[in-house]
Amino acid sequence: MGNYKEIEGDLFGEIFSELYDVSLQGLNCYNTQGAGLVIPFKKYFQTDKFPMELAGRGDINKLGQIDCKDFYLKDGKVFGENDFTISMKRITICNCYSQFHYGMNHADGTNKPADYEALALCLRKINYKFKGLRIAMPLICGGLAGGDPDIIREIIKKEFKDCDVTLVLFTAKK
Repeated sequence: MGNYKEIEGDLFGEIFSELYDVSLQGLNCYNTQGAGLVIPFKKYFQTDKFPMELAGRGDINKLGQIDCKDFYLKDGKVFGENDFTISMKRITICNCYSQFHYGMNHADGTNKPADYEALALCLRKINYKFKGLRIAMPLICGGLAGGDPDIIREIIKKEFKDCDVTLVLFTAKK
């Protein structure tokens, strides 16, 4: 059985600590990646260039799917497969299609587009694919998607049976 813990802090600080094997973010099915935590994911890991983000804008079939890619870390920098050396730490970044519509920040968005069934399916797939590995993740569906944090926590605990998960709760710098 996997372990679950919550910490407050900076998700990207955790990712760049090189202590984790996988990280993930929640996305809508419209290929926008324009607000929230997706901005730094896009900056560091080009998550807007993953295959599913380049096709099927508004495709309902994306809902509940994951799209993952490997990167390599060393000294706070991100490298692709072509730059790999033995001293680098591999991290897999996954886009999780956990909402269909835009979030509450978008003019065409909805107040609560979070889809708990899609989130559960994404996490179940990640648990299966990355069994035994360490995951650092945000509270997917808890921000601009408007999901209930308590329901999201229960889904995370239920679906990640075989992974060690650290839920990183954002804290604003003072």
